[in-house]
Amino acid sequence: MPRKKVPSDVLDAAFALFSAQGYQQVTMKQIAAKAGSSVAEIQQQYADKPQLLTAALRANAPQQQIRDAVASIEGDNAEAILRDATQRMVKVVQQHLKFFELASLDMQLNGSNVLASLLPSLLPDLMKLLERLKATDELRPVPPPLLARMFVAVLIGYIITEQTMPQIVQVAMKFFPQKAWLDGMTDLLLYGVLEDHTS
Repeated sequence: MPRKKVPSDVLDAAFALFSAQGYQQVTMKQIAAKAGSSVAEIQQQYADKPQLLTAALRANAPQQQIRDAVASIEGDNAEAILRDATQRMVKVVQQHLKFFELASLDMQLNGSNVLASLLPSLLPDLMKLLERLKATDELRPVPPPLLARMFVAVLIGYIITEQTMPQIVQVAMKFFPQKAWLDGMTDLLLYGVLEDHTS
């Protein structure tokens, strides 16, 4: 007998509860109640909470927002493009912070990689961006996967340090505009940390 399709409101309810209360605190019973369903009905499609988390993340992934951000990146040279890309990507991550936090948890707890599953649909847009960067003739001969990984590492590092700093440091960080922090990190990505003694 084929499995009955669980309505999308179950996935929406799961995502909302996981986001608001934390994955560990939410029960299948709470999700069923919020969705107007039953645990038995949900378990016909998702045997347990880890499977439901993965499905809820896939249903709530901000793919279109990432694609829109990549498509709207401006700049007529490599530095301007990378600076604008950093600003726009951080904005998307901040707008969907719960998704990224839960996706990270899903990877740790369940071995799932929802973030990697987004890549195939984003790849065409990311390749166009890379071609724009290459067309400036300003990049060192860096393999594209290395460049992409470095850029993602800067973004993740920025978000994680913003979330995990002690409270007093977070207060001190508020005295500097976000753009100044991002520009500083982009400077390090572009120019490194070593002083140029060649001149």
